[in-house]
Amino acid sequence: MDRPILKQVKALYAHAPCRDRWHVAGRLRLCPFERLAAYVPLTGLIVDLGCGHGVFASALALESSNRRVVGVEPSAHKLAAARATRPRQDNVFLVQGDVLSVPLAQPWRAALLIDVLYLFAREQQEQILRICSERLEPGGVLLLKEMDDRPRWKAALNRFEEWLAVRVLQITWREADFFTFRSLAEWAALCRTLGFETEIVRLDEGYYLPHGAVVGIRR
Repeated sequence: MDRPILKQVKALYAHAPCRDRWHVAGRLRLCPFERLAAYVPLTGLIVDLGCGHGVFASALALESSNRRVVGVEPSAHKLAAARATRPRQDNVFLVQGDVLSVPLAQPWRAALLIDVLYLFAREQQEQILRICSERLEPGGVLLLKEMDDRPRWKAALNRFEEWLAVRVLQITWREADFFTFRSLAEWAALCRTLGFETEIVRLDEGYYLPHGAVVGIRR
């Protein structure tokens, strides 16, 4: 995915309320979406769980018309902002729903969890990953993006930003009253127990936060 696609996505929100435009601009600037997109299949059903304003879902749909991208998000406000974007591609769909009870039963080509699971308790994290394992087709891709616990100074900055975004500004929905962080190594180990072959990918070069991902292939 190249930068012009992300600029197209940002333009879709030009008439959104100021708070939403600010949030979208921040996500596009601070999250390594271009690098993440390289691990998403170019065809098939792609399910973005906890899609927020639909930024990554829209970008993926723009990048390949052979993808059918479904974004699932519990926040009615964020979905309304996403649905108000024009023009909207005909291969992206937005559904209001809980990540723990995804209203999509057919086999998925890929499941995306981009900065989502830290908002859930440990047992709920495992439940969500188990749902993904059950819904993905053999050979399907799990893209789990979270913040690592190294280097420590980046991890500390991330915890401060999350406290500010969730508890002070209240721009991010959370399931629990606390954050549940795991290292990338721990995420990878958990995914292996659920039937995935895993690869850890560092994504924080050039960023002040410890971005990373676990790419899982469903056995």
